Amino acid sequence: MKIISPTESILGKSFSDWTVSYWQWILPIPTDKNPYYDRTGEYSNINQNKGVYFFTNAPENSRVYRKCNVPLGKIILVPLNTSIFTTLEHGYDFSHLQEMADTQEGDVDRIKIIRDNFDLSYKLQRDPDWWKSYRVKSPIFDFTIPKIIY
Repeated sequence: MKIISPTESILGKSFSDWTVSYWQWILPIPTDKNPYYDRTGEYSNINQNKGVYFFTNAPENSRVYRKCNVPLGKIILVPLNTSIFTTLEHGYDFSHLQEMADTQEGDVDRIKIIRDNFDLSYKLQRDPDWWKSYRVKSPIFDFTIPKIIY
C-alpha cells in the first residue's frame, strides 16, 4: 500500500477536489444508511465513486470497527479529520466560511487501518502530527442533503 502525497493528482483531480467529492458522496445519504453513522461497515459500499473508494471517519468521540470489501485496484481516500461549514448554518458570507475553515483545528490520536497486512497506525505512533501535512481545504461547493420529513 502506498500513501499518496497531497500534492499528487489522483485520476486527474487534486486532493481538495477529492474532498469535495467525498462530501458530495456522504451528505446526501440518509442517516439510517449513511456510512458515517455505520458502526460495522455494512453500508460502506453505498454510492461509492468509480475511481476512489471513500472511507469515512466516525462521529466525534466514537470508536468504530468497520470491515469493508474494497475492490481490487481502488484508491482509498480516508478523511482523518473533517469539518464542514455551510450556508445553512452560517449564512452566505463566503469569506467568513473560509475563515472558519482556516481556523478549524482537530486532532487524530488513534487510527488503525489495515489492508493486505499494511497497518497505517505505525505512522501515527512514530509521528503523531504526520497527518497534518495531508490537511487540505476544499473550495466552496454545492451539495445535496436528504429530504427531512417531519
